[in-house]
Amino acid sequence: VGGPIINESGQTLVAGHAVDWLVEGYGEQPFAALLRAWRDGLAGADEVPGLYRRQGGGWRGRAQDGSGAEMLARVPSVFRQGLVDLSRGQMLHVEWSRGCPFACRYCSWGMGSRKVHLAPHDRIVDDVRFAREQGVGEVVLNCSAINFSTGDLERYVAAMTEGDPHGDVAFTAFVMYETLRPEHVELLRRVRFKSLCLGLQTDEDAGRDVVGRPPFDRARFEWAVREIGKLTRPGISVISAIPGDTLDKFRARLDYLVDGFDAYITVFPLQVPPGTAMWQARQELGI
Repeated sequence: VGGPIINESGQTLVAGHAVDWLVEGYGEQPFAALLRAWRDGLAGADEVPGLYRRQGGGWRGRAQDGSGAEMLARVPSVFRQGLVDLSRGQMLHVEWSRGCPFACRYCSWGMGSRKVHLAPHDRIVDDVRFAREQGVGEVVLNCSAINFSTGDLERYVAAMTEGDPHGDVAFTAFVMYETLRPEHVELLRRVRFKSLCLGLQTDEDAGRDVVGRPPFDRARFEWAVREIGKLTRPGISVISAIPGDTLDKFRARLDYLVDGFDAYITVFPLQVPPGTAMWQARQELGI
């Protein structure tokens, strides 16, 4: 069992005897270390950062030392290991960062440290080169956003252009309109994007407060969509069924987007994973 459900049910799960091991933080490295320890008669299991085992009436292990932040650098490429079947599609999904500095109340990222961990330059370059070698036409970045800071965006763009200097690959990524700046637009211009997606979620401040987003800055949002539209067709995502929303408000929101912008409009139903802030307030919110 993993993910934010631990925040909601962790005490219940460990109170009985159904759980023998606990992992703190990201699980890829501790889980591999646990398998190696089992293979070797559990020798060294107690020295793995973030791994705990049940002992008597308590737990024994070492606290996470921060090494989990290096996961994107240490775990071998799933593509180079041949673990991804590309025979049925021409799209590659990549994970070049983890975390988010925002604290959206429906999202498990918001319950962590709010730090963003980027994959190393060479990993990003290698993933892009792999896509080109395999004739993949589109690479989708499964990252919360690529423009939280100018420095992060510079790192993404430098690696993407090194891996694909001639624009053979089209990329799709998320950007935050709240943090988009003119210099970001110039950086984005260096990469061939199929789409750049902006998360509006809702334009009503009461709803944005419910989900943990700042008040809606209409002028900034419209500027961001126009600027992205000069590079590629933008995508705009909204969330349906936010507590307090109504059908009329939702229809007006879609009309505003469809009539005002040439963009892909995507509607996501509100999803509230167990353990998140909205889940903890689910009775109050009527979820």
